Amino acid sequence: MARRLVECVPNFSEGRRAEVVDQIASAALSVRGVKLLDRQMDPDHNRSVLTVVGEPEAIMEAAVKMVGEAARLIDLNQHVGVHPRIGAADVVPFVPMEGITLDECAVVAERAGQEIWKRHQIPVYLYAASAKDPERAQLPNLRKGSFEGLRTAVTNDAARQPDFGGKALHPTAGAVAVGARKYLIAYNFHLENAGVAEAKTIARAIRESSGGLPAVRALGLWLDSRDLAQVSVNLIDYERTTLGELFDAVERQAAKLGVRVKSTELIGLVPRQALDQAGAHLLRVENFREGMILENRLAEELPVEPLADFLTDLSPGRAAAATAAMAAAVAEKMARISGVPYHAFTADRIWLVDAAVRDAVVFGRALETGEESDWLAATKLPIEVATRADALAKNMEALRAQAHPEFQTDVESALYLCKSAIQAAITCIQPNLTRIKNEETRKELSARVWALQ
Repeated sequence: MARRLVECVPNFSEGRRAEVVDQIASAALSVRGVKLLDRQMDPDHNRSVLTVVGEPEAIMEAAVKMVGEAARLIDLNQHVGVHPRIGAADVVPFVPMEGITLDECAVVAERAGQEIWKRHQIPVYLYAASAKDPERAQLPNLRKGSFEGLRTAVTNDAARQPDFGGKALHPTAGAVAVGARKYLIAYNFHLENAGVAEAKTIARAIRESSGGLPAVRALGLWLDSRDLAQVSVNLIDYERTTLGELFDAVERQAAKLGVRVKSTELIGLVPRQALDQAGAHLLRVENFREGMILENRLAEELPVEPLADFLTDLSPGRAAAATAAMAAAVAEKMARISGVPYHAFTADRIWLVDAAVRDAVVFGRALETGEESDWLAATKLPIEVATRADALAKNMEALRAQAHPEFQTDVESALYLCKSAIQAAITCIQPNLTRIKNEETRKELSARVWALQ
């Protein structure tokens, strides 16, 4: 049975006391099956972001515990930072990862909200996909006036009262926004020779609410610790606006003001697809490392099931991806012990393992529903696998010449595996194509398959 994983990315109003964030993280890790993928703190925002993952029930319990620990350790009356906030635990989003839908995550979020109020008496606002009121779907609408303003408004304005709780905020922990959403990417821009006025001008120009880029929220801030201006951006849907498009837009607006982007930073983890779309723009990300890629951290902390279990639930597409992953793993090892670059093979291995896991979910859904959209997804994934394996094979051809003479036959064996995976993926695509009724889409997919043969 395919696993069901939910990511939770709570933001806490504490970015200066590491010991406090440690205790909040420990509360999450006390729940069996929950893994901590990432933690980041920012002293100017006075805010921390934790990324935890687990099965739905476990991750819900971890979220409730983290909110309670934050309420015990953080007093918003003493909190100062440049980022707007309404609570000690300011926002608790649930994100679908594997084997679970956004709607199902919305149910998990609502149950978490009920438990937060029941156990900790902290008012809860449901937002994003969990919102009961369309006005509350957008997080900035909930944060109007921040903690201090909301504390007054909630007592006499029915429209500002929480979904769970009464007419008063928690005296020290405020309130918390809880909801389900897609992946959100926090991507900040540091400006050179600019003040906060320029940062605010750029933020206003690029954010969606001011007529800028779709799915972009932005603020202009001043960072005392770094003595520079920052454009702080939340990209709430990287499929509507890519990181590269966002980068270009900020650079254009900065140039109009006679300033330049000194560097950028990513907060938390980022899906590999978003990074692939961005391309060379990521060269300006400070301290970028492979561990910032969501799929890499997930593979490290929650590897896929053991081989014996894996083989009990095998479809042709899943087998093709797994075979290509094994080829990449052999190439990775041979490159490493030969003293030649191996990181590209590592990335291929992780991607292909993830594709093998996803194939079970995608193919199972198509069999269950019979919907054309689901069969389209079940067709596109093996095409992506074959495409990735084709590029892997070309890299392995080069590796065969570069590897230590003792290991060249090992690379050749892996190359045979890789080519078999390509053919297996292509073969299992053919019957799926017949289920795609849209002729233009079917022709496009067929052309992609033909190019791989």
